[in-house]
Amino acid sequence: VRVRDLRAVLERLSFTAGPLERIKPFLACAYAWVAVVPDHAYVAPPAAVLLTLVWIAKRLEGRGRLSPCLPVHRDEGEIFRTDAKAEGETVVIGGWECRGGVAPKLARWFSITLTGENCKWLHCRGEPFRVIAALELYATLFGIIAFMPENSGVEGCGIISGSASTDNKGNTYSVAGLMSTKCPVNALLMELSEQLDMRRSWLRVDWTPREQNNLADALTNYEYHDFDPEKRIAIDPSTVKWIVLDAMIEAGGGMAEELSSLKEKRRQERK
Repeated sequence: VRVRDLRAVLERLSFTAGPLERIKPFLACAYAWVAVVPDHAYVAPPAAVLLTLVWIAKRLEGRGRLSPCLPVHRDEGEIFRTDAKAEGETVVIGGWECRGGVAPKLARWFSITLTGENCKWLHCRGEPFRVIAALELYATLFGIIAFMPENSGVEGCGIISGSASTDNKGNTYSVAGLMSTKCPVNALLMELSEQLDMRRSWLRVDWTPREQNNLADALTNYEYHDFDPEKRIAIDPSTVKWIVLDAMIEAGGGMAEELSSLKEKRRQERK
């Protein structure tokens, strides 16, 4: 493809992503790639770019071509709080359902230890702490799976709206704009968009200072004394059937290396 032509396509798709907000995360890979490849180049796009364009095409051929202009049927308020921890090889995500102001002892909760076996992208940048923003967003995804059932939307008469809390301020902007060019955050946003679409829901992620998110933080430190063991939700990350996450993580790995190489080449040229 001529990069200049792909850039023109993206400019048109950016207008499409106004009313069809669910496709916005899928533009991120292509945006990141055309930003570092010369306009006059005629090259094969990375697998991640091709995959996202194929996904957008499928959405525009099917249900993703229309966006329902429906009022919010029910605002759930704050639904859950999550957190993530990455210290050395100890990586844990946790969260609890605070919907309706429920007391922790009565709340459902989860605490999941991540390893290279059940989270294939955990070491995509070396040490897990280097992808802490992605891990925080991953915890939000598990909060959706655990506390927002697939039948939570109301067909034909509105959508479900709610919020989640995290102590990673950067993710509040990524989720609000449904856009990030950083891997694997961009792939996680794609999955988040699809999971919410399947539930006919929207979710706002609010920033909460760490000292106010202490209960979720405790779950990442294996401190469960504030919660009822009977209300723990057991989730095995390796058995979760993601919609697009696995494919996008696999495709995006090679692209991340290519982007790094191209950016370094441009820096050297400027010198």
